[in-house]
Amino acid sequence: MLQQYAVYDDTYDDLVHTENALYNAKVTSLLHCAMFCLEYMRCLSYFHNSKTKDCSLHAIPFRNTVTVPSQFGDGWKFYLTEDRSGRCSSEDRFIYYRDLDFCYKTYDPLQVNVALFKQMCGEANAELVKVDTEEKQRYIELLSDEFTVPWLCVQGTKTTDSEQRWTFDDGTLMTYFNWKPNQFQVAATGAGGVNLGISVSNNFTWFEIPNGVSDRNCVIICQK
Repeated sequence: MLQQYAVYDDTYDDLVHTENALYNAKVTSLLHCAMFCLEYMRCLSYFHNSKTKDCSLHAIPFRNTVTVPSQFGDGWKFYLTEDRSGRCSSEDRFIYYRDLDFCYKTYDPLQVNVALFKQMCGEANAELVKVDTEEKQRYIELLSDEFTVPWLCVQGTKTTDSEQRWTFDDGTLMTYFNWKPNQFQVAATGAGGVNLGISVSNNFTWFEIPNGVSDRNCVIICQK
């Protein structure tokens, strides 16, 4: 059973971020703001100002972000929600996004090595992120403020299936794709790479990554 809590984080004392907020509202108390967050399935974090009675809800965690709250205001405090059911441990810095039932952790970029990334996720009892729906794709796009490089490495391979169709690591056929222009034709011929990446700088479209190690860096997301 999900146990949802919010934890105060003094990192952003007297700062707030209202851009791309899910909801900005006047509230009567901190509890009122917390209840708003609980009602919004997409709410992952919130800012509350006890002096002005303002509340700002967000779908991103503002953890290891490039874009940080930059609007100053006396009295603002930041709260990040946590799942304490045991599935998504905050001690391991995993974050739970209720709207997609998505438990994830974002790592600092590393030189592209998909085998290493899968090993890292495995050591955390997790797996490399699957982008299996349009909704998941859109949330990844929303998280892009946290990405310090223009590539994200995601789960997907065409080395498992005998017909070189794209599958997840467990052999399940992939049904959702977001290829960049002309990439689908390359993928269908069996040419190109054998792993998947998302290009943040190319409108979040997908591309193929050759096997092995690349000199480019990639953001890693593990999911449970």
